[in-house]
Amino acid sequence: MPHIPQGTTDTVALELFDPALDAALRPSPDYDVSRWLYVPNTYSEYRYILGTRGQKPLICVGINPSTAAPDALDPTLQSA
Repeated sequence: MPHIPQGTTDTVALELFDPALDAALRPSPDYDVSRWLYVPNTYSEYRYILGTRGQKPLICVGINPSTAAPDALDPTLQSA
């Protein structure tokens, strides 16, 4: 799925981080929450976090639009 922004950055309504994190920690039918941290936990114009959980997690900060999701990484995250 190509990412096509629906407007300019200043028009995007942001979900607050704490409620988005709380939702991402609850069980999801879409991905394994014990393996992934995906905040917000649905596809949107932005995300705060997409990463794996574990003793030595790899944390990447990106500023480009992305279609990555748990178990469906985009080319940028596949190369990290």
